[in-house]
Amino acid sequence: MYHQSTSEQRSQISALLQSQTSRKEIARIVGISQSTLSRELKRNSCRNGRHYSWRKAHEMAIERRERVCMNRTVSQSVIKRAIGLLTDYQWSPQQISAYLKAEGEKISHETIYAYIRMHPELHVHCRHKMKYRLHIKRPKATKATNIPNRVSIHARPPQADGSRFGDRELDLIVGAGQKSCLVTLVERSKSYVLIKRLETKHHTAVKQAIIQMLFPFRKTHALKTITTDNSTEFYDHQEFAKALCTRVYFATLMPRDKKELSKIPTNSSASISLKALISDLYLTTM
Repeated sequence: MYHQSTSEQRSQISALLQSQTSRKEIARIVGISQSTLSRELKRNSCRNGRHYSWRKAHEMAIERRERVCMNRTVSQSVIKRAIGLLTDYQWSPQQISAYLKAEGEKISHETIYAYIRMHPELHVHCRHKMKYRLHIKRPKATKATNIPNRVSIHARPPQADGSRFGDRELDLIVGAGQKSCLVTLVERSKSYVLIKRLETKHHTAVKQAIIQMLFPFRKTHALKTITTDNSTEFYDHQEFAKALCTRVYFATLMPRDKKELSKIPTNSSASISLKALISDLYLTTM
């Protein structure tokens, strides 16, 4: 962590510079990093950059520190007075800020707006009723975290690594306009693919399609686990897992640029033929 140099350290730096000590050795003796030393000499040396006086350097640092506008905590009394002006006189935050500034109290209009946003009951006292809030970025829960009772892929049995038969990967290929889609189920060890086209990607339709596709393999060695991504179309994973007597596991959330280009199937020739098959099926059923 960066710390500003003290007057004692500046005095040491000045004395060591006069004795022509190397900067590396000065940093070690004073107990600061070389970057801190270089920054100190660059900022607080005389204008020609050739002479460093610790007294002058300290004065320059103090002057610079006083010029910096620091974040100041507004007292509760000022906030209470500002809200009183809002509720009693229906003044805008800009008017309140200017009025209090003339009275010797400092509070920005943005601070008042922030307080109003945290207390929705104050919206009625604003002239525009806080309708214009598009510039505010509010935290929203991600869609993936809205899937209830997800089980991570890390809890998947180690045997489901693609070496045994019956572990399947579930995916959804969405068409143009985000309307129709293809549900794909790939058996990992043999790259067997099941494909079904849907007119909607609603999670209920997706659930029914998965059950129809895998029900013949229910309670057999051909269906052991299902692994999928965090798409909200798989919201009903608990229901189709129960209907199929299997377990569903969700992949780890990853940045988009690090996601796998394709999880099905593993070898390149099969991947090319699968993509061509899906493309042909999709185009012929449009």
